[in-house]
Amino acid sequence: MMCARLLEPPRRRRKAGCCASPAGARELARHYGRSLTWVLDRQRMTLLVAIGTLILTVILYVFIPKASSRPRIPAHPGHTEAPQSVSFAAMAQRSRPSPRCC
Repeated sequence: MMCARLLEPPRRRRKAGCCASPAGARELARHYGRSLTWVLDRQRMTLLVAIGTLILTVILYVFIPKASSRPRIPAHPGHTEAPQSVSFAAMAQRSRPSPRCC
């Protein structure tokens, strides 16, 4: 997709592109073309890196600890109730932790 978008012939390029200026678009296309050529010249190495990444992902998925069945953070760490007529300032005051907490 990127190849079709960036490396199309200059006569077909639109004026509104992904870069602010035509020089920026040419530089981006040149860099992308060089990067694509480098990867295509090293297909076997690219495949090995992709397979290695997949294997490492599976290993990390298996060995990284998962969340336990007991939640570490309580579902409702703080709960404040007040009548509906309480102002915002009074509710903020009620919501502050008491000095004996923590």
